Amino acid sequence: MRQMKNSGIEWIQEIPSDWKIKKLKFLGILNSNGVDKKVVEGEKLYKSIHYVDVYRNSLKEIGDSDDYLIVSATDNKAEGCKLQKRDVLFTNSSETPDDIGHSTVIGEELDNILFGYHLMRFRPNDEINYKYEKYMFGSSYLRNWFSYRAKGITRYGVISDDFSSALIIVPPYKEQEQLAIFLDNKCNEVNKAIEIHQKHIDLLKTYKQSIITEAITKGINKNAEMKDSNISWIGKVPCHWEVGRIKNMFAIKKNLVYTEDREVLSLTQRGLKIKDITSNEGQLAVSYAGYQEVLIDDFVMNSMDLLTGYVDCSIYEGVTSPDYRVFQLNDEGSKRYYLYYFQMCYFRKLFYGFGRGVSHLGRWRLQREEFYKFPLLTPPIDEQEEIINYLDKKCEDIDKAITIKQGLIEKLNEYKKSLIYEAVTGKIEI
Repeated sequence: MRQMKNSGIEWIQEIPSDWKIKKLKFLGILNSNGVDKKVVEGEKLYKSIHYVDVYRNSLKEIGDSDDYLIVSATDNKAEGCKLQKRDVLFTNSSETPDDIGHSTVIGEELDNILFGYHLMRFRPNDEINYKYEKYMFGSSYLRNWFSYRAKGITRYGVISDDFSSALIIVPPYKEQEQLAIFLDNKCNEVNKAIEIHQKHIDLLKTYKQSIITEAITKGINKNAEMKDSNISWIGKVPCHWEVGRIKNMFAIKKNLVYTEDREVLSLTQRGLKIKDITSNEGQLAVSYAGYQEVLIDDFVMNSMDLLTGYVDCSIYEGVTSPDYRVFQLNDEGSKRYYLYYFQMCYFRKLFYGFGRGVSHLGRWRLQREEFYKFPLLTPPIDEQEEIINYLDKKCEDIDKAITIKQGLIEKLNEYKKSLIYEAVTGKIEI
């Protein structure tokens, strides 16, 4: 059994006796002066890696990609922000302390790719094995340190001095190689299992969308006589259904409220949520006076973003962004049926085809007149109820299966996190 010693770090306790503890600043060079997300006329253009690229690739190696943001920089600025193989990128600020310290390693030589602000570039010295970097700098013990040192109100950050002073556990170089091989093999096994479960989830989500589309556009009576809807993306519909426009059943409303005594509602891809404006988390407005009224059963739609936006039917009274579209059902009908219909139009990107704007900037809007002209299918009310009862049961069963799979992925990720922690702190011997 290997000999151990006190690490001097309270939350780690003992480490192997031949391992060292060093401050990050003695293991390489830190740089927090990344490039802005802007293009200035006359400056040279570069690809740039930003916060989201690191966050999505935490504990991984990354290389060149056509998905990186294009920015401009002066020659001097670019020279100080270039990336090379073995560089480690950390997130050094976030809306929550727990998201600080995500890291990724540059896994190949890059040509004129820069790192962006809200990131810290660390260039390790030769004391650190390249293959071991992602585990050494991505371990939960280091993330916990950064979270502990984070300061802020609406956005949290870790200053360069606290980054530099972070204590790093350094095994002998040969053991770093052995640990990297061990963790690569174990993590690859876990990642393969996660990938299989994620594929199952993706298939279940696709199946769910197909069931919703079929029921919402064709009904659930397989023997119904059909007619041509004269709408290309709908095709044939039951003969007794009405094919109209949104304007026939809905009206846009916009009642601005200038007091701040109501719940603030945020529209997410999981629906409308009451925003906790006391937590200082997420994006906060200076004032919510001038937001628009939302009543129970009002529909709220992010008509500014037809790619990642959403629509929901409110179960709350409150106010929401004046940029959102609030509308209500004018006639008899099932709000749940129409909610299924509108959400189908989002996940099939049908609203997108009616939009206008600048899509590459994420602002592809559904203008008022196009919204009103958008096709709407209206079955008889009793059939609407049959459809939503059928879909509720089907979707519930699929969602349960997805939840089980997500739980398995969560357990696998926790196992991987624990395994890396145990390895990089010397709790397991290879």
